[in-house]
Amino acid sequence: MPESIDHNKPDIADGERRVERRASRGPRSRDRTDSVEQEHPEELPKLLAVEDNPEMLMLLKHLLSVSYEVHTGINMTTALEEIDANQFEVVLMDINLGTRETGVDVLHAIRNRPTYAETPVIAVTAYALPGDRERFLEEGFDAYIGKPFTRQQLFRLLKTVVPPRDS
Repeated sequence: MPESIDHNKPDIADGERRVERRASRGPRSRDRTDSVEQEHPEELPKLLAVEDNPEMLMLLKHLLSVSYEVHTGINMTTALEEIDANQFEVVLMDINLGTRETGVDVLHAIRNRPTYAETPVIAVTAYALPGDRERFLEEGFDAYIGKPFTRQQLFRLLKTVVPPRDS
C-alpha cells in the first residue's frame, strides 16, 4: 500500500530551513551569540571596586559590568587579595571601609606594589566637605567622585582616567 503524503506537514528539510529563517529574524538566539563571542572574544578591562556597603557594591557591579570585568573587595584584606591575583586597569576605592583601615591605607598598600604604581585609583566617597577632594588627591588618588553620583558622572570620570584600548 502506498504511503500517504500529508502536504500540511513540512518535511525535515523544510523544518530546518524555517528554524534558520526564524533564528535570523529579530534578536539573535543565545547559541548564535555564544558562537560569535567564541569566534571574536573581546576582553573587557578589569576594574576593582572596593566598598564595604553591600548594596553600593552590588550597584557598582551592576552599572559597570557592561563595560568592565568587575572584581570586588570589601576591606583591605580582600582588596589586596584581588590586587595580588589580577592586574586591574582601574580601582574604585571607598574611603570609609568600616574598619580600622581606610581606603587611603589600601591606596598606599596598592602603590607599594610596582605593577600598580601607575594604575588609576579613584576615591569614591561621601566625604564632600570643602578641601576633601584636594586632600584625597594629595594622598595619591588619581581622581575623586562624591556620593551620590549618577551613572553618567561615573562613566565620564572613568573615561578620563582609563586610557582607551588599542583596537
